[in-house]
Amino acid sequence: MQEENAAGRRRPFRVQRGGVAPDIPMVVLINSGSASSSEILAGAIQDHERGTLIGETTFGTGTVLQTYTLEDGSALLLGTSQWLTAGGRLIRKQGITPDIEVSLGPDGELLTPSLVDELTGAELVESGDAQLLTALDELGALEALTDTVQATQQQ
Repeated sequence: MQEENAAGRRRPFRVQRGGVAPDIPMVVLINSGSASSSEILAGAIQDHERGTLIGETTFGTGTVLQTYTLEDGSALLLGTSQWLTAGGRLIRKQGITPDIEVSLGPDGELLTPSLVDELTGAELVESGDAQLLTALDELGALEALTDTVQATQQQ
């Protein structure tokens, strides 16, 4: 990622290549509620072609805030610069656009991680969470899950 100050000077932040599991397929779900550091992460994954972003365009925060403590103990947060992706794309007011756009729609139900843990395979397939089902399909897991559910129901 990069930080750009008011004068337009950019400062890159670099990470070391490698990691724990660099070859494992990865998808990341994003939506309009994804903001700030999650946008930086999503942008890095996209710029480095490390995974696939699925969902809706993120919020578009991208502002670096500095905290100034005032005499009365309160604090003033002041935007002093903005974040850009590693490839130099502006996040502020634009957000990160997914590689595969999938809307939940007005009646779509967003499954939370704690809820997913409690679902059976059949309930997950029938959940209607289009973003999660697209992510599973992108990873090649949806067909296997569906086959397992059908085999279990036939027993």
